[in-house]
Amino acid sequence: MTKIQIFPIAVAAALASFGAASAAQTIYSNVDPAADQHAIIGLGGEYGDEIVPVGGSRFVQTFRFDYVSNYDLKDGARFRIYSNDGAAGAPKTLLYNSPAFDIQKNKLNEYNVITLSLGGTGLRLPNDRATWTVSFNGIGGDNEAGILLYDKPTVGQSGNDFWVKNGSIWSLQKAGLGKVANFAAQVTAVPEPSTYALLGIGAFAMVAIRRFRK
Repeated sequence: MTKIQIFPIAVAAALASFGAASAAQTIYSNVDPAADQHAIIGLGGEYGDEIVPVGGSRFVQTFRFDYVSNYDLKDGARFRIYSNDGAAGAPKTLLYNSPAFDIQKNKLNEYNVITLSLGGTGLRLPNDRATWTVSFNGIGGDNEAGILLYDKPTVGQSGNDFWVKNGSIWSLQKAGLGKVANFAAQVTAVPEPSTYALLGIGAFAMVAIRRFRK
């Protein structure tokens, strides 16, 4: 076998190692049905949950959250993620602002699951904590919508209260009725590109050296 023939084999092995290294990991999860509190937060403005992910993976691939609604509204909701770098640890720096998406009426005894694919956005969560939020338009009268509350997260941590934005001011609120304000959500992420790029280069070098010595 010539060296020209060996080189593509080494590259293929390196790419395989790269793919394994970049596999998404769950860094936060609070979607366990056994922890369902059967309660929602139904606000018309922007509000959200502060979370503490685990592990070293921070480039978000997917973000799932669960909500209920008794009405439909096209482009009626929006999802955002912030760094908690404001005064007293409040949300401040906007990391991601989703396009508007439809609010959908859930079926009886069911709830809606939204899974956003964020792998191409470059969204990186801070090393300590972040706050994700949602806003539902059209709430009022007979229209109700809100995020499910579960307790406790099975991966990562969340505080017992939640953030509410009034104008430009953020404040912490309690869920009430003895409920804990841990919103139903799940996050997957991969390591920083530089980390798994180095792993891929290292794998390529090891394969190439091993092949050329034969």
